[in-house]
Formats: sequence, C-alpha cells, structure tokens
Amino acid sequence: MVKLYDGGTFGYDANAPAMYRHWDGHGAVRLLSEAPGALCLEWAGDQSLAAHALAGQDDAATQVLADVAEKLLAPRRVMPDVQLKTMIDRYDLLISGTFAGLEAHRPTLSTARDLVLENGTPSPGHVPLHGDLHHRNIFNGPRGWLAIDPFGLIGPREAEFANTFRNPADLASRGRAEKMADVFAQRFGLDRRALLGWGAAKCAHSAIWNHGFGDKSRARSDLNLLPELLSAAGLTP
Repeated sequence: MVKLYDGGTFGYDANAPAMYRHWDGHGAVRLLSEAPGALCLEWAGDQSLAAHALAGQDDAATQVLADVAEKLLAPRRVMPDVQLKTMIDRYDLLISGTFAGLEAHRPTLSTARDLVLENGTPSPGHVPLHGDLHHRNIFNGPRGWLAIDPFGLIGPREAEFANTFRNPADLASRGRAEKMADVFAQRFGLDRRALLGWGAAKCAHSAIWNHGFGDKSRARSDLNLLPELLSAAGLTP
C-alpha cells in the first residue's frame, strides 16, 4: 500500500517511518520504502479489528489488541532513531487549558489535564509507544493482525491503551472499559487505575479536538465517557 500525505510532509505521522523500522514487522506492518510525503507499506489486509468487535466479537478483539500490543511493547536493544514526542506534546490541546466552547466541562477536562501534566514527562520506565493504538489501526492480513499508523511517543506503558477504551465508539462504556482494563492490567502487569486514567485523558483531548473540528456528535460521546472513566480511575474533579 502506498500512503500519500498532503503537502509532502508526514505531519502527525512524522515519526511513523522510524517506528516501523524499530518494530521491523513485529506487531506492525513493514515499511518497504519511503519518499517525501509518501510511504510504501506492507499490505495490512482489509479486515479491521473494529469490524471484528462490532460483529459481536468484542471480547476476542480485546485479546487480539493485547497480542498486538505485546509485540509492539516488547523490549528492544535500541530506541527508535528519532526524537520521540512526549505525552505532553501529544495532548497539547488538553494541556493548553483553553477548552473553548466546553467551559461547562472544565472540571472533568482539568482533572484529565492534571493527570497528563503529572505523568506525561519522560521518566525512568517510560518506553516507546505506538501512540494511537486502537481497533481501527489494527488489521488482519497475510501475516495476521498488525498495527498501522503509529505516532511514535515515549510514555508509560499504560498510556499505550488510552485510545482503546473509546473505540469503536458504538461500544464504548464504563463497564466495557473496566473489563478491558482488567485484561491489560493482568496481561502486562499494569496499574488498572492508570490505564483508565489515560483513557480519560484521551477522551478529554479527543473531545476538544472533535469539538474544534465540528464533530459535535463524537465530542459529546467523549464528554459522556470522560467522567465515567475518571470515576473508574478513582479521580474526582
């Protein structure tokens, strides 16, 4: 597959080539070649994990997602050959604290913002992350389930799963998120509350993003899930 980028630059995907090289096909598609504004990638297949979950296989999809994440998060001898962005960089709209048009949600947004500020600066134990791992970025093809479209971040392992709890949107709920967090916490030895907290942070950031770009329906979905995830994480506005 050839992926073309507007303007001849990779934009938010600037670190994608380095991440593909870092994984070398383990858990993600292989990078075959690159050029200014274009990547030639291994074909990932045409069945997304989102379609699998929406077809009544959500619990199985969670296990698949964990399998993929296990490969992506596996320790490697060297770091990616780029300067990875931090969680502070990734959640820039939330960190700004502007919340234009969303003032009524300031308490929950601010609580999520505080979590990122307290835990988003690189520290010992932080690792390279895909940064946008969710059901629509995992496909089933000739080599099985593989991830696509990484951002390339550095952060706590719990943050790798932040976007999974709100995807697919039609399935998102507190009960589902808590069940997923149980799977990830047990599988990877992670902090369950931190998993749900990062899920809340992603909801908060995405609500601001979606609101700003006019997707009011998805923004409302994120804002509805946000307090539920904060509560599940033991965080009170």
